[in-house]
Amino acid sequence: MKKGTEIKRVMRDLGNRGLAVTTLILLLILNISACDVVDKSPRGLITDDAVWNDQNLVESYIMDVYNQSNFAREVGVQSFHQVTASVMAAEFTLFAPWQNPRGLAERLITTENPLPGFMNEFRWGNIRRANTIIEQLGTSDLNSDFVNLRTAEVRFLRAYQHFRLVKRYGGMPILTRALPLDAPTDEIMVSRNTEQEVYDFIAAEMDDIIPMLPDINDVGRVNKGTALALKSRAMLYAASIAQYGDIKMDGLLGIPSGDAQRYWQASYDASTELINSGVYQLYNENPDPVQNFHDLFHVPIGENSEVIFGEIFDGANKGHRFSEMGLPEGPALTWNSNFNVAYEMIEMFDFVDGTSGKIPHSEVTGQEWSSDDFFGQRDPRFRASVYYPEIDDIVGETIYFHSATLYQGELVTSGTIEGVWPAEGPPRNRNRSGAHLRKRVDESQAFTESTPQSTDYFVFRLGEIYLNLAEAAFYLGRTSEALDALNELRSRAGMPHHSTVDRELIRQERTVELAFENHRLWDLRRWRIAVEVLDGYRMQGLDYVYNWESGKYQISFKNPEGIARRFPPEYYYYPLGINFTSQNPNMVENPGYN
Repeated sequence: MKKGTEIKRVMRDLGNRGLAVTTLILLLILNISACDVVDKSPRGLITDDAVWNDQNLVESYIMDVYNQSNFAREVGVQSFHQVTASVMAAEFTLFAPWQNPRGLAERLITTENPLPGFMNEFRWGNIRRANTIIEQLGTSDLNSDFVNLRTAEVRFLRAYQHFRLVKRYGGMPILTRALPLDAPTDEIMVSRNTEQEVYDFIAAEMDDIIPMLPDINDVGRVNKGTALALKSRAMLYAASIAQYGDIKMDGLLGIPSGDAQRYWQASYDASTELINSGVYQLYNENPDPVQNFHDLFHVPIGENSEVIFGEIFDGANKGHRFSEMGLPEGPALTWNSNFNVAYEMIEMFDFVDGTSGKIPHSEVTGQEWSSDDFFGQRDPRFRASVYYPEIDDIVGETIYFHSATLYQGELVTSGTIEGVWPAEGPPRNRNRSGAHLRKRVDESQAFTESTPQSTDYFVFRLGEIYLNLAEAAFYLGRTSEALDALNELRSRAGMPHHSTVDRELIRQERTVELAFENHRLWDLRRWRIAVEVLDGYRMQGLDYVYNWESGKYQISFKNPEGIARRFPPEYYYYPLGINFTSQNPNMVENPGYN
């Protein structure tokens, strides 16, 4: 038998064994039904010593932890789940109410009806895999350099999983060892650590492993920059929670306000070190800022100067359908026009002359607008990120969104005007918000229906690190550094520099630069403004009637959503869920859900 085939067979057996162990632990904690139990003694299983002293087998086991980490999990890797966090943040809505992320944004989240599987992060099995690797490598006979490097990688993966838990639920158990199957009940029934303890654990882990990691590693694997990026982000979250949150449940939720400066400093230090390392640069390959920002999200990881870490899709062994779902109707195939951008997001993008993008609604509806005046003169990052009326050169076509054409004093809704202008745009374009998500949609991949596509998902990119630096520097009183960091991004975008900086400007720049990248939900929560922004909110869309004689649009507002969104104060910490808490009395539920 060939070595590669043997390794795959062994890893399949190992996977079965690991799943059995994980399942039994979860049965004890969560009382999962017995039908999920698998055979704990698969035939052909090789000994632990053989596994942990074979570098190839260890690498395969580590790759399984990477795959199970599934960094795009919270946004999914299929269909509509890719955009869950952005939909929940009201950056855009989905075409139909039955599409899961849209329903999640509108329904009440309770302990009986908590976050669904595509949004929660109870991936205890993968934490256990990581702990098993760390423990076993510590006693293996493999080369010490290999052991130190791979142990550091796996510690990152474990810490990142803890980060995804703490940002959803607050303090959660810090799990750093793989419990044996015969562990006593009091060890299995773990208790929650405080929120501060979890953030401090993440920081300490990154501090420990950064010296062990290389500046540049294999594509798609953790390196020093990845660890600095996680510290930059996690410490920013911790600082915000200390700055704006409250202590609850004896510290299980919240961080003392007196510690805010310590966390701002930690985020600032990590961001500064990462930027100054020179390993990464803002992507700036095309002199056209619109095309440059569009291209940024389509240059593969490993060839992209800005990407620090991400999940790689090859379209063959691992793919998604994001581009097929996103392309507007017209050039697109059946599954299209699903990502409908809110007008409130459009307003966040200022105009290229520096004037505000927020136009009084009476002015919007009180005059006619050309597409270029209303959309085409906005921040190039908007034009690279959103499909809007008459945007052209999209696979050689012009995209239309209007619902009717005013021609010789009458509204025309069918056919063409003078043989050249469609009286109305395609139904899936005009029936929701009047603008669609373009960022990360690869027009070149969108024409093979139901065929997996290969656009990579970026977990960390340097643009975010500049924004983390700006925010932390501002709260540390380093306003000139905050301003410089923002203006670096604005220079790349072809936007005029700011001359002053304040909190709201930093938040707006973050919203614009990171729009639709699944940051905004977590930002609104950590800033403690999500109740104000989201609760009872119904996003607005635009309806266009084209005036043939003037060549401009009459714009009106409409609502593309069915019911108001929900974000009561308790959503700053999501519920663990009754199926979880009822099986472990030490896992007390978050307040507001009992």
